[in-house]
Amino acid sequence: MDRIYSIRLLKDGQEIALPDPHVNNLQAMYGKKSVCAVHTARITLPTVKDGDYVSAAIEGEHGVEGAYCVAELDGRLLPFPDRATAYQSNMWEHWVMKQGENYTYYLPLTADMSGKELIVHTLLCDPEKTDVHCDIYLCPGH
Repeated sequence: MDRIYSIRLLKDGQEIALPDPHVNNLQAMYGKKSVCAVHTARITLPTVKDGDYVSAAIEGEHGVEGAYCVAELDGRLLPFPDRATAYQSNMWEHWVMKQGENYTYYLPLTADMSGKELIVHTLLCDPEKTDVHCDIYLCPGH
């Protein structure tokens, strides 16, 4: 089985310090996708607790790896780390499943986000499949 044991970044021949690196292959190669449309929703979060989450359900056909979500809170970008249909990734125990419609993205929340405005952007990558809408749901953690 293949394993990644270390990650190094080099710039001008010098290693760049990575105090807490994270990598994944969850999104399509950046050079092969470009954003052609953006839908934006603004919500004010009620009182939330650690473990609650926002789900962003993109309703409609958007193409395989044709829609992504990102949020803004207090001027910083927040990624949605989980999705259904799951991100396409080769976990070495199953083939990659492809789905071109109805993705739902999940953003974990923390109590300090309570009462703040959350801006959710839906990024669409297929110019022929931008007629979708994104429903935002607040979900309690378990």
